[in-house]
Formats: sequence, C-alpha cells, structure tokens
Amino acid sequence: MARSWTIGRATFVAAVAALALAGYASMPSVAKAPPAAAARVQGVHVILQDAVDKNIAPGFVLMLANARGQTHVDVRGLADRERAVPLSAEALFRLYSMTKPVTAAAALVMVEEGKIALDDPVSKFVPEFAAARVYAGGDTLESLKTEPLVRPLTVRDLLRQTAGIVYFGLNTPVERLFAMRGVERAPGEPVPGYGGERDTTIAAWARRVAGTPLAAQPGTQFTYGGALDLLGRVLEVADGRPLREVLAARVLAPLGMRSTTFVVAPPSQAKLTAAYALKSPNGAQAPILSNGEIARLAKAELFLVDDPAKSPFAQDGRIEFGGAGLVGTAGDFLRFARMLAGQGEVDGVRLLSRESVAAMGTNQLGPEASARIADIGIGYGYGLGVVEVPGKIAGAPPKGMMFWGGAAGTFFWADPHSGEAGVLMTQVFGDDIRAYHAAVVKCLFEQHSPTN
Repeated sequence: MARSWTIGRATFVAAVAALALAGYASMPSVAKAPPAAAARVQGVHVILQDAVDKNIAPGFVLMLANARGQTHVDVRGLADRERAVPLSAEALFRLYSMTKPVTAAAALVMVEEGKIALDDPVSKFVPEFAAARVYAGGDTLESLKTEPLVRPLTVRDLLRQTAGIVYFGLNTPVERLFAMRGVERAPGEPVPGYGGERDTTIAAWARRVAGTPLAAQPGTQFTYGGALDLLGRVLEVADGRPLREVLAARVLAPLGMRSTTFVVAPPSQAKLTAAYALKSPNGAQAPILSNGEIARLAKAELFLVDDPAKSPFAQDGRIEFGGAGLVGTAGDFLRFARMLAGQGEVDGVRLLSRESVAAMGTNQLGPEASARIADIGIGYGYGLGVVEVPGKIAGAPPKGMMFWGGAAGTFFWADPHSGEAGVLMTQVFGDDIRAYHAAVVKCLFEQHSPTN
C-alpha cells in the first residue's frame, strides 16, 4: 500500500508547532460553561461543520474536560464515507505520533519502579548500540563520514528526541541512508526505494537502526524521528514482555483505556475509521478564519488511503511502533490527557508521581538542542511538546502546557495548571486539516475581552 501521504519530520513538527498552538490560552470549563465559554464552544462547532461541509474532513470527535472531570462531547460527520458509516464517540482512530507520550509515560512508570533509569545506556538493552556510529560530514552518501559516539546513547535521549534517530526522507544524507536501509517509521508504510526484507518485530527494527549512522551526537540536537520506537524496545527488554503488554500493564489498564491497542481485533474492526488525504485547491496551511468568520474556501477532494477493511492496523504480525503504532478512541485518550492535566492522577487513580509529570511537561532540551524550535516558543519534554516561552505564542498560553498530534489529524492538549484537557480526532493527512485544527484552538483558547 503506497503511503507517500504520510508526513515527515519537518512538516509534522512545523505544522503542530505553528498551527496547532496558534492562539493557545487556558481552556474554559465546558460543563455549565459561562456564556463566553459556551460561545467559544459553539464557534468550534461551526468550524468543524464547515470542514465537513467543504469535504476537508469526513467527520470529527471533539472531547473537552475541565478540572472537575465535566466533559463536552461533539461528534459529527462520517467514520467511513465509502460505506456511509456515521461517526460515533466509540470510533477507533490511528493515533500515529500520539503514541509517543503513552510510551513515554510507561517508561516513566518503569523509572519509578526502578526497572530502568533515565541515564541507562541504550546498549544495556540493545547491545548493538555500543558500536553505533554518528554522522560527521559529507553532502552525499558517497562522501558520508562517520565517527564513534562521544558518550553512550541513553534512555533520556530517547525520551526527549535527542538520539539522532531520524525518519527516512530526502533532505539529508542520513535521512536518505535510513531509507536505503529500509528503516520504517509507521505501520504498513513502505520505505520508498527499498525493496529488501521488511522487519516484523521492533527487536529487528532496533538492530537495523543501530547499524545506521545517527544524525548527531546524543544530546546535541532535537531530532524528531524514531527515538520513542526504540524506547519501546528498551521497555520490552527491561520488562521481559512485548510492548503491547508493557503499555497495557503500565498505562492502558490503570487508566481504563480499554479500546487502545496496536492491532484492532475482529470484533472491533467495524469501529475503525477510514483514513483519507486531501486533494485541495486551498494550498498548504490555508487561512481558515477571516475577521472572526470562516473564510469561504473551495471544496476539497478527499481520497481514501487506508480502508479499515484492509488496514495494517487490523493485521497482526507487524512491528509494534512505540512512536506511531497505537489505535484508540477519543474517550480513551481524553483519560490519558486528563491524567497529565491532573498531575499524574485521574478520577482517584494515580499513574505517575507529580514529579514525573512535571518532568514530562518541562522542556528537557539544552540550549544547543533547543535551537531548532525555541524561536517559536515551544520545547520538548518527555514524548511531547511543551509551551516554553508563552510570549512567543499568540494568546500567551501558560508555561508547561503539554500537547502533541498525530499524522492522520489527531491532536490533544493538557494543562496541569488549570487541570483542563481536550482531544480532537479525525483521520485526514495534509496541511489543510491542520489549518482547521488551528482555527479550533484559536476559538477555544485565545484571550477574550470581558465583554465577549
């Protein structure tokens, strides 16, 4: 199944940071909301319906929660246009990179248990990394030079994406080398130009990565890629069980995330949404709001890229990607987001200590590694993005607000200061859908005057 529509590292980070954070501020309490908050939520309804009407997305599930656990749920549109299946709150969405914070949380649980330590070398769990090499120069594959590690790659490096593990691509020699070596980045996605044997386990994938030069020395650069997937293998070795069991025991079962899984079993396959991409006349990052009103843009054309009846997410015997492999419901992920907003606890269940959640939601990048993203006011904690400099982001969000998204149009946020959280789910690849996400965020979170 050709998947050229899966977005890469640079596009994804830019889209999440520049679009989804636009206008962040503290989310209003939704249940029994005051008029201003109710107006904001109603504005979101208009935005989402406009996206459905213009064929930007087949449908949406939006869930918001305040610090008391009171929620607002909005479900509209279709889960599967070809079969005319209405969307429901129980629909299953491919989470892609929203898997990363779940794996990070499991790792921090295991740190608290003493099973692993943040400064453990990765080679303790994947011995091949003791001999890993690092890119040292060269503009082409032929001129590529490497050097040994200056220091061991650590668990901390994996959590904060300073491991030098890139996604395959065409921009740099290392990205091209990852492609040539067949290092996959998501379930079912072929590696362009690679015709060799594909890995079926994360153990084999980790060995393949260990034999491919890292893009930078550990800790020196924020390099968005497969670090959390490698972390999944570390957790498997440390625990002695497959990653699906590690996540189930450490995160999913305690939080009651009963529908979140790596493989959708036959009884639940009817709940799996179809995934689409856009053929749009609007152009990348099209402006959606104009003077507070939704701009009248031409209808887009959605085309099916992952039929739920044939989806790799419904097929066993594949890699369990700790950075891109989970499927789940909006309600499940709201539980996870509320746990973060509740500083490790939700509805009386404590998953992580306050200290662990504080570390997860604090920029863990040093000045050198932060250089690529600091200019837009964000940092990276453990497995997710964090608001680092509120004044650099429209709406002046609170420092420490956590967020991240997935390639197929999923997004979440959690504010440990207010205790509020939210999840927005659809299944569309492409820049236009992220422009609508930005419109939702702006409507919900921008500062309003007392008269609004």
